[in-house]
This record gives sequence, structure tokens and C-alpha cells, in this order.
Amino acid sequence: MLRRRRNVLRVVGGVLAGSLAGCLGSESESTPTNEPSETPGSTDGLQRSGIPEWTSWAPSPAALGLDGGYEVVSFEPAEVASYSEILPSSATNLSTTDLGIDGLGPITDQRRGILLSDGIAALFGPHETDNVRAYLTDWGLERQRTVNGVEIYAFESQDLQDAFGVASDVFIRAGTRSKLGVDTVEAVAAMARDDERLPAAVPDIGTVLALVAPGESVAVRSNTPDIASVDGASAEGYSWRLGTDRTTVSAAFVGDAVGADAVRSWASESERFDSASVAAPADGSAVTATASVQTGDVGSLDPNWATESTEPAPQVQWRATYDADAGHVTIEHRGGDNIDASDLYVRGSGFADAGGADQTAAGPWQGETSDNDGIGAGNTVAVGVTSSYDIRLVYEFPDSDRTATLFSDRGPDA
Repeated sequence: MLRRRRNVLRVVGGVLAGSLAGCLGSESESTPTNEPSETPGSTDGLQRSGIPEWTSWAPSPAALGLDGGYEVVSFEPAEVASYSEILPSSATNLSTTDLGIDGLGPITDQRRGILLSDGIAALFGPHETDNVRAYLTDWGLERQRTVNGVEIYAFESQDLQDAFGVASDVFIRAGTRSKLGVDTVEAVAAMARDDERLPAAVPDIGTVLALVAPGESVAVRSNTPDIASVDGASAEGYSWRLGTDRTTVSAAFVGDAVGADAVRSWASESERFDSASVAAPADGSAVTATASVQTGDVGSLDPNWATESTEPAPQVQWRATYDADAGHVTIEHRGGDNIDASDLYVRGSGFADAGGADQTAAGPWQGETSDNDGIGAGNTVAVGVTSSYDIRLVYEFPDSDRTATLFSDRGPDA
């Protein structure tokens, strides 16, 4: 699954470079480029666009030996790089995007990247194709076959099963850590063939794409009941549409049993969507949530996928004390489980820049900690607030993308 807080530029770079490059390197400048996109229309009261062009490289699940669907992240590295002075480093991490593959150059010079099922990655943009071929050959890979102009390279050794596809403006890698039902050479061939594509094979994903695309980063997946972020959603997706001042973040959930109230509940627990507008068509088959955030506060360009983790949330007793004169609410851990400070977040509304406060905005816990940066009995955080504050302590499970609200408190005027 796609882990929370990771960076798509860095992850795709790692998947592409794999055992060849060894490490990622220098930052470089790039010129933003855009792919054409269809003009949004309106259906059922929801804004829709056409299925984006990059899905022509997303094979059907059957072609990858999968049952159902899979996760896809698509992003525009060059366009994201053009916002590098505005976006936080957690959203770009441009210092780690040089792949170290001769002829390919840095990710940030590419117009499009896609990551499929966390093990197949591809970049689309300018590179020196002959140099890339020579680099792969020098590492001991041999050309296996060519599919629709994509030359597929792989190691002869059965111990090294990674496969690579090379064509003009195209570079693909299928890695052995992917959970596919076909070998890596066949996975690259499936991307290159003119077969049925993912949106046609899994119509609910097509619907999600039509609801959230376009965007500089778009992520979709099909769900099982165990991993759906919203009950009843057979597919879900997210997009980020960057702007100089503000970024539009969209989510869509598709399924006959998806309800607007369930999406509102999900949004209230989400740092990105807690102020989102929620819309649903009359037939109830899809629900969208859309929020506008300061571009400098985007945080990351990745989905917060729910996972099948069943780990229980920490059990803690909390107490809140509001001091109107100081403009603080002090929240104290009164007993129970210790919590790693990196996993606990203060979220909500009504924050204020009050003197002496540990924390004056939503974000990771900024209060006291005990041994090993843990939050235990007696530790407190003083949060600067207005009298109409409504704040929550939200726990993010370290080994999955689940969250749980451990405590909430409201001001006297909320």
C-alpha cells in the first residue's frame, strides 16, 4: 500500500532506479510542461472531466495477473518543480530526485510519472534514449523483445528479475517487490500493449478519474471492504490542482452504498478535507469532497489510503483546561498508553497566535514529551485558541494509513 507522508517523486525515483542507481543525487532546474486535458463538463451536479491521457499506459488488472483493480498514482514532476519555492519540502523533496541513470536525468525534467501497485513505475519526458540503452546493457541486462516500440530489457539471472522498458520519451521499470501475478517482463509488456486499459476494465475507477482529474497529482484505487476509506466505496481517488496561492484538493468515492454523511464524517477526520464541501448526485452512486488549502500548507501530494490494519488505537485519559485570559487550552495526558509524539496530531479550528503557547496551529504535537520522544502521563500541550475553538487529538497509526480521534474539546463559544 502507499504509505502516508511519503513523497511520490522520491518513491517513483526509488522504484525506477532500484538496484541500478544505488542512490539518489542532485537537484536540478526544470521547465514546466503540461499534457493536454479534456474540458470539464457537468453531470449529476458534479464537475467531471474526461479520462486522462496517461491511463493509456495503465493495463487492465488481468494483464498484470491481478484480481479486481490496483492503486495508481500519476503526477507531473516538472509542473510540481515549478512550485518548489511555494510547496513545503515534504511535497517535493527535490534534492533526492536525480535517478543516477545515464541518459535519463532527474525526475523533475519529466512531464509525467506514474506508479502502479507500488512496484511498476514509468516516466514520460525527454531523455537520451541511446544512453539509457547503453547504461542498461553495461549493467548486464539484455533486450528480451520489443512491444509497440518499447524495448524491454531484463537480467538473464533468475535472481535479478527487474525489467525495464525504453522508448523515445518513455522509461519503465517493473520491480520484484511488486505484488503481481505475472513476471516483470510481462508487466512491462502489458503497459506497452494496446489492450484493455484500467478505466475500462474497472468502470468504478473510470468514474473516480472522471470526478477528480485533472491535477498535478492524481491517485486512484479499487477497494475491498477492509481497506475502503469510506464505507461502501468500491473505488476512491484524489487529486491536487496546484496554484500559486491556493491548491484545490479533491476526493471521490464511488459505490452504490456510499453516502454523503459517511464522506462528511471521513472529511472531518482528515487534515486535508476537514473544511471540504461535499456533493452527491441524486442516484447516490458517487460522493465528492473538495477543499481549498494554502499551497504552502499542502504537506504532501500523496493519498492517505486507509489500510486493513486492525491494530487498536491507544487508550489514554485526557483532560483539557481552558484559560480565557491566556488564550490557551492545555491538554494533559492523565494516564494510559504512551504515544510516540510523531504519531499524534492536533487538528481542528479556532487556533490563535497566543503568547506562551506550545502550539498555535494544526500539526504534529508540539507539547511536552517523556523518554524517547513519547507522550506519557503528565505531559501537556498548551494550544493557542480563540473562545470558539474546536480541536481534536488525532492518532496516525505508524504501520498503516488509519487514523483515530483520541480526544476532542470545544471552547465556550463554539
